[in-house]
Amino acid sequence: MIELTRIVRTKRKTLALMVTSKGEVIARAPLRMSEERIRAFATQKQAWIAKQLQKIEGAGIELPSENLEGYPLLLLGERYEIKWTEERNIRLDALTKTLYLPKKKGKKRLVSAFRPMLSTDSVRRPSFI
Repeated sequence: MIELTRIVRTKRKTLALMVTSKGEVIARAPLRMSEERIRAFATQKQAWIAKQLQKIEGAGIELPSENLEGYPLLLLGERYEIKWTEERNIRLDALTKTLYLPKKKGKKRLVSAFRPMLSTDSVRRPSFI
């Protein structure tokens, strides 16, 4: 059974469920609606909640805390090696199978660059080996 992380009661007429990017399941409910009814609604919507949780699973890339230089990355079925560069942009060299990251904020920009791909298609998800 999927547990609600939080119930937010507001001046509204409808009951809504939302799943955050952190995997929290939040119910937004009218002020006077019983907790029993809210939980029954969440139970009824378990399939939808599970689907949303699957979508966000892996949507947050977690990179190792150590230096990424030489770290292998599986992207689009190919293995790439990460290297730092003085350039300002992320660059992918398909010939040498190297992903060049800028030294300045490169790790943060890598995550930002891949985030849109992660939520749409599991085949395109990068993974760190």
